[in-house]
Order: sequence, then structure tokens, then C-alpha cells
Amino acid sequence: PNLIERIEGGLLSYGNEFTRETNPLECGLDKFFPINTSHNYIGKNSLEVIKENGIDKQIRGILFDGGACPTCSDPFPIKSISGEKIGQITSGIYSPSFKENVGLSMINKNHWAPGNKVIVETPDNKKRNGIITSLPFRDNLSF
Repeated sequence: PNLIERIEGGLLSYGNEFTRETNPLECGLDKFFPINTSHNYIGKNSLEVIKENGIDKQIRGILFDGGACPTCSDPFPIKSISGEKIGQITSGIYSPSFKENVGLSMINKNHWAPGNKVIVETPDNKKRNGIITSLPFRDNLSF
């Protein structure tokens, strides 16, 4: 799919949403890596430890206002309303379907609940109002 369709559909891209620094649990891919199975696979022991300790960040959607944002070639910082950095948009673009900007983002645990309001800092030096969403995007969330 093209970039807009990929992001709207919540499809993850290696190098953007997941890298060697992330794990399947953070990326919402845990259903593909069952822990409670007798089958063994590479990385199962590590995932058992991660699941037991819990994750600190997880992939989420984000809708944010303003005119069409620049295409996200480098991550955009996401901050809480109080200004604390809480994550980053890993892929973002203006969505003609939603008539607002959409992004896939890695968000810290205490801020990842859908409906949380955030600030997105885009490379054009704009601070934009955003809202965390579940994936795939829901068309009932807007500003």
C-alpha cells in the first residue's frame, strides 16, 4: 500500500515502527509470538522475561491538527500537555480520508491510553494538538 493507506490501516514498517531496539510486545505483535505454548522458537525465553516485567512503551495511533504535515522521514517528538517528552511519531502524513494528520507512534506507558491529549512537534517548527488513538484508526475521534 502507499504511505497513507499503510498508516491509516495501522500497518507497521520495519525501520520505522519496529527496529532492533523494539520487541514484538511493544509493537502489538504478541498474538504472533505465543508465550504459553509447548512450541519453542528463537527469542521465546527473552519474550517471557519481557512479558513478566511488562513493557514501557507501545505502538499507538495519533491524530493531530494543523495543515498537512511534512511527511515523517525522521521521528516527530510527542509531548504531554505539560511539556514532558512521552514518545515519537514514527510514521506520519496528512490523511484525505480523515481530513487531518495521522501517525503511528511509540508512546510511553503512562500516556498511551486512547483519548489522551498530546502535543506533536513537527519539523516545520509547529506545535500541534494531538490525540492518542487505538489502531487501526477510528473515524469517531477528532478535535
